[in-house]
Formats: sequence, C-alpha cells, structure tokens
Amino acid sequence: MLTESNTAADLTRMDNELKLWLSATRRLPRVRGSGRMAGYIQRFYNRKPRARVHVPVLDFTMDLDPSECVDGALLFAPQLYDHREFALLRELIKPGDVFLDAGANIGIYSLVASRLVGPAGEVVAIEASAENYSWLCANCDSSNAKNVRALHVGLSDQPEKLRMACSFYGNKSGNSFLKESPIGEWVECLPLLDVLRANNVSRIDGAKFDIEGFEFKVLKPFFATAPEELWPRFVIFEHNADLVAKSGGDVRALLQSAGYTIRPVADQNYLADRRAV
Repeated sequence: MLTESNTAADLTRMDNELKLWLSATRRLPRVRGSGRMAGYIQRFYNRKPRARVHVPVLDFTMDLDPSECVDGALLFAPQLYDHREFALLRELIKPGDVFLDAGANIGIYSLVASRLVGPAGEVVAIEASAENYSWLCANCDSSNAKNVRALHVGLSDQPEKLRMACSFYGNKSGNSFLKESPIGEWVECLPLLDVLRANNVSRIDGAKFDIEGFEFKVLKPFFATAPEELWPRFVIFEHNADLVAKSGGDVRALLQSAGYTIRPVADQNYLADRRAV
C-alpha cells in the first residue's frame, strides 16, 4: 500500500494513471476475486507499452516491469502475492538463519527473508537467468539488502551447460530447462552441493525452491551426498504436475523419503518440514 512513508522519488517515477490504479488495487482485501480484479486492471494498464517503474513494494523498493507476471503482481497488489508463503517465512525463519532462495527471480523472497534473518544471518539467492539476475541484484541494492548473496548460476545434477527456454509471454519467472521456446540462453549449471561449497555455505536453515520442474533433479543428488547439517529444516517448493514426467520424479515423494512432512500451502506450492526429526 502507498503510505506517507514512501518517498517522493518513488512516487514521481509512476505516471498519474498508474498512481490512480495502485491507490485502488493496493487496498484490495485478501478475499476471493481480489487477485482476478488486480489482474484485470494490470492488463488494462498494459494496453500500451509501459516503462519499468521504481516503486515501494511491501517494506522494500523494487524496479518492476508492469507487463511481467510476477513484477505486475507485486506492482499492483503486493499484499496478495504469496501471502501464505510469506506468513510461513515469518513463522519459520529466525534471526541469524541462513536461507536459500533457489530460483530467486527478481528477488521478492530474498528480500522478505533478508529482513527476517537480520544482520547476523544471510540469504543465498541463486538465479540462472542473466536478465532476472540483473534485476535481482538491482532490487537488493535498492532495498539495501546487504545480507543477500546473489549467485548467477543454474542448478542441475551435474556440471553441465544447458539451454534455458525464456520469456513465456510476459512470464520470465517461468524460464525453464524443461520447456522449449525460440528464445533462450545457455547457462552454466552445477550441483547444489558444489555451489554451496564453492561459496563456503556450511549450513542451510530454510529454503525456497522454484526452479520450474528441476527440483527433483537438483534435490535427489543433494540429499544423497550432502551432510545432514546442510539439509534445511524446512523447504517451500513448487510442484508442477505437468513437468513431473520430464523432471524424472516427484519432488514431494523425494522430500518425504528424506524425512520431511509435506503439506500444501497454495496453488502449486508446498511446505516440507523436518523440524520434528
């Protein structure tokens, strides 16, 4: 919501039409139909080309593309975006924790976690897309999130170079190694354990995985080879049923076999919890 604490510099970068729409959409309550309403307004606003905007989002400042899926959701109704997942982060993350954000995209999970882990903690944000990585870094800089370590690397089950299909009609958060697109980029990939060791990460307290169907491929060798002190006590992850056949297995069953209790959160997102282990 736009409040008096937002700086004039933030607001002057928005056109008057956008200010008007945001004054309404950022007040939408968390009730059925609110997200659809915000989506209609976002699409109407994007009836013509729009510039990226520098705006307050929750407690942060971000550069957002109004035509993009995640960017637009955070621009028009940040109070609705993944609010159940963020509530879990507030419940489960402790000051001083190390949080892993795999598939960080433009950084909203990293920013939320950065406040929760505090100056004694750290967020390790991994993003494979070069463009998304650049905005991840910019958004962390804008919000002065100095405890976020952003890494530009892909995750896989072995060192390899993979082609990432990109730009799914305004949804760069859907960039994937499992999909096909005429637009793509080649990405250097490494196993998760190799990335953590190369960056001297000795423990992970909590994690979020949103890597478009690659969760099983990445986590299977991780649980087979990583010491248990690196296993996060909780994981918020995406399970896309349409990609299970291509991914090699069901990440929910994999996490259960590793001792996690699984429960749905919202849409395709789940919580894996091993705090009782």
